[in-house]
Amino acid sequence: MSPSARMCLLVLPLTASTMMACSAKPTGPECEAFADHIIDLAASTANAVEAEATASDVKAAGMADPVRQRGEARRAELIERCASSPRTALDCAMAANSLGALRACKR
Repeated sequence: MSPSARMCLLVLPLTASTMMACSAKPTGPECEAFADHIIDLAASTANAVEAEATASDVKAAGMADPVRQRGEARRAELIERCASSPRTALDCAMAANSLGALRACKR
């Protein structure tokens, strides 16, 4: 048995959060939260770009709504990707506060 597996078995009874940390794959609710987080990051990035747009680009207002709609359309794919990812990838993605930080999780 690996040292990390032994550690999980030792601390498993302590708290529910420890139990989640010891599981190999993310749970369904964690993947739902992951999808929400990714969609929110994409929409907030679109909002930032929109806020910096020049006067001639102002007619592109509402840019975040299409971004959020595309994200929602890909929600099932995001959840499926999360469910097959290691916990470390989920932890990195959930800590990301920008799309750049999210991209860094893939490295």
